Amino acid sequence: MIDLSQKAQEYMKQILDRVSDIPPLPHIVIEALNVIKDPKSTAVNLANIISQDQALTARVLRLSNAAYFGYARRIKTVTEAIVILGFGVVENILYAAALHAHLSKEVEGYELQKGALWEHSMSVAIGAKTLAKLVKYPKPEEPFTAGILHDIGKTIIGKFVQKEFQTINELVEEGKTFQEAEIAVLGFDHAYLGGKVAEKWNLPTMLIEAISYHHNPMDAKEYLDIVCIVHIADAVALMSGQGIGADGLLYRLEPKAMEVLNIKEEHLESIYTQVVQAFIDHRQLLELD
Repeated sequence: MIDLSQKAQEYMKQILDRVSDIPPLPHIVIEALNVIKDPKSTAVNLANIISQDQALTARVLRLSNAAYFGYARRIKTVTEAIVILGFGVVENILYAAALHAHLSKEVEGYELQKGALWEHSMSVAIGAKTLAKLVKYPKPEEPFTAGILHDIGKTIIGKFVQKEFQTINELVEEGKTFQEAEIAVLGFDHAYLGGKVAEKWNLPTMLIEAISYHHNPMDAKEYLDIVCIVHIADAVALMSGQGIGADGLLYRLEPKAMEVLNIKEEHLESIYTQVVQAFIDHRQLLELD
């Protein structure tokens, strides 16, 4: 848990005040997500919302036809996608489609080239869903969405805190993890900031916790299982080279996260293999453009 100094709190407020410059989820996506939450909604209700945006419709259909989502016959309409795949999968697809623009840009300071953060985020999402199934998490679609969003704080820091990156990188070169260096220089890290941005965007508490605590899963309050899943999927993605930036090689896996999920040390290699194979099998999810 990060205890912010007065200076860090003021700095955080300055950044959050400027987050209005970064559009949250598009209005049409927010409207569609609200329809999904309404138990009275139908596939036609949801399709009518999505179909108002031509670009979103095209991206939803492209993702719907990715083999990852497990349907063999080509899906031709949004309504068909919703009926066949279900609201849960379509919610994942909406988050992926909406966040692609945020996550596909170059992130200066973290040494992430254009598309690298998107590749890493989707790899963590795929890994989190795969891991969720292996540990019998009841709703594996939830960790998928959390995986997409977990590093959203990097896009905010990359945009607003560029002048501090030289000092942060110097500390990393001295042996600190990137997270430790962020806290030393800024008073907070990208995970904490990402959680605050998620709160400002009114995202569900489950997603806020997954973003806030993905480096420190044992600090989670209500959603420990899903935070541990994302934490381990993040570590596996980095170990396999998916979206490694300046902080990738210094990632520390929390052993207690494996205990929470009842994962033994001897199981880790098998899980690593299965998760990495999922990355390979579903690389088409990384290529939205």
